[in-house]
Amino acid sequence: MIRSWIIFTCLFMTVVSEVLLSPFYPQFFTDFFQVNGLQATSLFIICCRIVVIIMTPIWGLLLKKWKIEKVSVYALVSISICKWMLSESSSFSMFLAFSLLLLVFQSCLYLLYPHLVSTSENKEKKAATYLLALNGGIILASLAGSFVISWEMPLVIYKFFACIDLIFAAVFARGMSGSKRVKDKEETVRSFFPKCLIGYLLAVFLFHIAHNMVRPYFTIFVSSEYGVDEWLNAVLYVMPSVMAIVLKFVLPPGTFKRSNMMHVLYGVLAFSSVVLIMQAFTSSLVFFIISRCLYGIGFYISLLIIDLYLFKQSNAETVSYYSWMLTAQNVGLLLAPLLALILVQNGKLHIPLIGGGMVLLAAVLSFIMAQQRLKFYKPVKENKG
Repeated sequence: MIRSWIIFTCLFMTVVSEVLLSPFYPQFFTDFFQVNGLQATSLFIICCRIVVIIMTPIWGLLLKKWKIEKVSVYALVSISICKWMLSESSSFSMFLAFSLLLLVFQSCLYLLYPHLVSTSENKEKKAATYLLALNGGIILASLAGSFVISWEMPLVIYKFFACIDLIFAAVFARGMSGSKRVKDKEETVRSFFPKCLIGYLLAVFLFHIAHNMVRPYFTIFVSSEYGVDEWLNAVLYVMPSVMAIVLKFVLPPGTFKRSNMMHVLYGVLAFSSVVLIMQAFTSSLVFFIISRCLYGIGFYISLLIIDLYLFKQSNAETVSYYSWMLTAQNVGLLLAPLLALILVQNGKLHIPLIGGGMVLLAAVLSFIMAQQRLKFYKPVKENKG
């Protein structure tokens, strides 16, 4: 059996390798590959999102028949090979092609998390630990990326990650050897998913649209509005990730009970909506900093409850359903920057904050819809005369 901390460490390193150079893609593509950095970045992100959108549900279906632990070993070996090829890229086309091939296999690793949580009794602790690994990886990668991008050959870092993936593959293989297949208690339970799958996926899609349409022009908005230095601007940008790490150690276990979970989510999303809209109009830097902290708290709690709701409802089908949730999330991540671009056409950089707040309210309505039984007809008593 593979220990959970090994899986979380693997996912942490996956996040670090994925995010490391992403904040600096425009400069990197321009300087290293001599192409238009802005256009290349847009093309790169769109292509990567499309691959993940396509491959995640495919892996979800395949893993119904194949053991995810065994598949992960082969996936890690393939990922290691792709990262080694990535480090040897001499043109943007090669870098794009190897990155897309890498994501074909890496999409499988994203499903390790729901598999781990679905087979655990303490789902809330595992979900919170994953969010810690995710946000910790984002912060570390953002800081390390600013250092790596100054190297003469930044791509050489992928050889390091390739070796790390091979080590994880060996650890996974060793963890599987000698372990007997024990039928999980939850596998005997009839799978149950939210009453309206479409409503749930729509809500997840809107949730990620709202939070990510704020990001593309956030640092520009803060600079023009408050005139802060780059360090404080960067801190405000990653504040949701910082608050996620803080809350991991502050919130006591078992905070969110199944009975009141969704009502808490409705309140938190509505609160986050108000905070986002207020950020668009406040002129006080102190209030803006406080609002970013409050927004980060709401963002973390929302993510945690959305995952917990899925895990506590779907049982044996968690991996498959989570793959669909990831698809909805990535469609939102794909469309959010495009929507933000439309909103700032008139030069008003605060509009995405207002739009994000309004979309969060729409997400609340979608989650409420997902809780309601859809009755297409009413049973009619037979008239016995």
